[in-house]
Amino acid sequence: MQSGNEEILVSQIYPNPGKGIEEKMISVYPNPASDRITVKTWDENSPTTLKIYDNMSQLIRTIIFSNGSEHVVDTHDLRTGIYFIEASTGSGLYITKLVINR
Repeated sequence: MQSGNEEILVSQIYPNPGKGIEEKMISVYPNPASDRITVKTWDENSPTTLKIYDNMSQLIRTIIFSNGSEHVVDTHDLRTGIYFIEASTGSGLYITKLVINR
């Protein structure tokens, strides 16, 4: 069982050809979350586009972050349930599951 303070490593799904694969390009925590998550990126060469999808694959939100930065994302308006986070950087496409608990 995971505690709410654990950092979740995001799986790299589709690396860009010719680019080096980094062990840890994006992390999302806490997971499960309630009112906010922190998204941290280490890709210093390109911005990150973050998309949050609900369990029906409907796009809920799109956020663009600057290079190599940490951002707090407000999730208070998301209902309890399972969501998927898709993060696209210059190094690849990363997808992880996010659980919202109230």
